Amino acid sequence: MRRLFLAVVFAVAFHPALALAQCLNWSTQFSQTGPGGQVLALLSHDDGSGPALFVGGGFNPNIVKWNGTAWTPLGSGTDDAVTALASWDDGSGPALFVGGVFLNAGGTLAPGIARWNGSSWANVGVGLWGLGHGALAFAVYDDGSGPALFVGGSFVTAGGTATSTSIAKWDGTTWSSLGSGMGGGGTYGPVVRALAVYNDGNGRALYAGGQFTTAGSVSANYIAKWDGTSWSALGSGTENEIDALVVFDDGTGPALYAGPGGGHAGGIPTFGIAKWNGTSWSSVGNGPNGAAEALCVFDDGTGPGLYAAGSIFTIGGMTARHIARWDGTRWSALGAGLNSWVYALAVHNDGQDSAPDLYAGGNLTQAGAIPSIHVAEWHGCAGNVNSFCFGDGTVAACPCSNTGNSLRGCKNSSTNSLGALLRSTGNPALGNDTLVFHATDELPSSLTIFFQGNAFVSTSANFGDGLRCAGGSLKRLYVKNASGGAVSAPDVADSSVHTRSAALGDSILPGTIRYYQTYYRDPDPSFCPTPSGNTFNSTNGMIIVWH
Repeated sequence: MRRLFLAVVFAVAFHPALALAQCLNWSTQFSQTGPGGQVLALLSHDDGSGPALFVGGGFNPNIVKWNGTAWTPLGSGTDDAVTALASWDDGSGPALFVGGVFLNAGGTLAPGIARWNGSSWANVGVGLWGLGHGALAFAVYDDGSGPALFVGGSFVTAGGTATSTSIAKWDGTTWSSLGSGMGGGGTYGPVVRALAVYNDGNGRALYAGGQFTTAGSVSANYIAKWDGTSWSALGSGTENEIDALVVFDDGTGPALYAGPGGGHAGGIPTFGIAKWNGTSWSSVGNGPNGAAEALCVFDDGTGPGLYAAGSIFTIGGMTARHIARWDGTRWSALGAGLNSWVYALAVHNDGQDSAPDLYAGGNLTQAGAIPSIHVAEWHGCAGNVNSFCFGDGTVAACPCSNTGNSLRGCKNSSTNSLGALLRSTGNPALGNDTLVFHATDELPSSLTIFFQGNAFVSTSANFGDGLRCAGGSLKRLYVKNASGGAVSAPDVADSSVHTRSAALGDSILPGTIRYYQTYYRDPDPSFCPTPSGNTFNSTNGMIIVWH
């Protein structure tokens, strides 16, 4: 039986956990509190009272902020939905610019766009009028005459005088047009839904995406470039409207990414997300089978990635509920994902640890296996040692409803099980490796295996009675027997972790990441019977950044 157990465990890999911090998991922060309805816009901004996450959407009062512990409305809010947010100093100090389909903000007439200075609302000129009279996208861009706020949406005039259909410029004092703006579009005319600033090798320019077929006098299918004086097309464009734009470097240089854009861009199959490198379009792996309503760049501690969210169900040939990450080579899911559409993504540090986190907003009410009310937080990794892959429901459900306590593995067959906990002491420094792993709350004398992997499997899989979160090249570091449910490795007779890894063919270099976890015998076949479970369980995992 022991030989069978060892062989099964060696066929996969798992992750290590950090003492108190957690990462690469969904947070429980919004399980009992959140905005009262659909979220359409997110932004990290400091309005003078400290950094906060600002959240806009279709709920009363349509805009609120989260300071890490509590929600606060911005005065009396707006009288209709908020769809776009931006931070910019228009000359009178940093402020939050808010766009939407509202007419009033805090009782002030402000059609389509308003300014919040931290204590009160003000209009922006006389606002946006005509069509849907609203702002849907913002970007700060210097067209040669100084930084200004560029506004895209659905409108005919800005400030009552600038006729620039669906796109205009606010310099802090006056509105101006970008040529004649956009043309074509659907039933309600042209709409600009996304803006981004990108340098294609010819200087920084403003890119606009949305539902239009002309930009100025130029034919431009759903995406166009404004260089400060004139519009130009990006090849033959995309075959459908664009809802999101972002600049990301996948290792081959910065490029502009667009979503959804339909199935083709420039005549090339792109599966809903397309990449423009300044001269041509290309696909981004095997893209989503749904629409990418939001794009964002975020470094989760394992390197920058492109995050796509929306009505996604599969991407790259794998299941990814509504959100996924592209590392430049492959797509991966974020745990068990989200249960409904996502319309907004943002990066924000809530002060809970030293690393920023990724926030998603939309119709969602569940992140992983836990409630999350219209906003969800995906933890990034802080420092050299982090814990993740918990059996507490934040990433995925345990195989047999054996949910463990916070930050632990799935429960085992012990009478008072909380779920086994993996922690570490010491320093993961290659010149002075004193790292020691400590597992507790296993069964009293369980055979325990400490494993190392070099890849993160973001879609947690059932493994025995617990969860599996790591993969790649697997190394069985130490085999120990627990005493009183506790076990540590390495001990004084063992090689250090990095020395043992090198002996097994994996020489660890400074700055590289490895994933650790323990598996231990739980021989009660009735506790979590096959095919869901088996006769072993696992702790939570740990991520170590070696230095």
